[in-house]
Amino acid sequence: VTPRRQRQMCIRDRGNNALLSRAAWIKGAGIGVKTATIFPNNLKRDPALPSVHAVFTLFDDETGVPQALIDGTMVTKWKTAGDSILGARLLARPDSKTVTLVGAGAVCSSLIDAYREVFPDIERILGWNRTFARAQKLAAEKGVEAIQDLQEAFGLAGIVSSATLSIEAILLGEWIFTARLPQIVPEGVLVHTPKPLDPVQVDAEESGQSPLP
Repeated sequence: VTPRRQRQMCIRDRGNNALLSRAAWIKGAGIGVKTATIFPNNLKRDPALPSVHAVFTLFDDETGVPQALIDGTMVTKWKTAGDSILGARLLARPDSKTVTLVGAGAVCSSLIDAYREVFPDIERILGWNRTFARAQKLAAEKGVEAIQDLQEAFGLAGIVSSATLSIEAILLGEWIFTARLPQIVPEGVLVHTPKPLDPVQVDAEESGQSPLP
């Protein structure tokens, strides 16, 4: 029997910067609190700093005594990659050969490693970023392809995974209607993104109508 868990999230923001805190209490397992800061402009500093910093604190379930202080950035990186991989394993076409990744940070780097490990038949991994030079840098480091046109990359992919700090919709719903693989799931493109989807896509999903004519 899976232990019941209690969860709660707290978000505070100031301009483009944000403080996120998420807590979970699993009986018999422990109490965990992950706190992260998101400062997008850190990349523009000299020297540049990571945009995300985080810590994870583990407490004993019976006494409340702190048990461990863990690098939360590492947890975020691999937990996000795990989310994307799980979604792809459950929903993506088994014959998908191309993955498009949106972003060029640490999470995207871990996504490349994760997809190669779990989907060994993947033939192409395309990387897109608003700043093309960053996409090129990551592509050179990880042996993938940098691409400038996101819509083109979307149309080529069987799986699309977004890992950016953008608060605006990047992937447009209308692309699903015109993509070479036009449906999200189960017969087409799987899109994994922590950001709100473009309204056109959301409306199509909520109506239960296929985007195909």
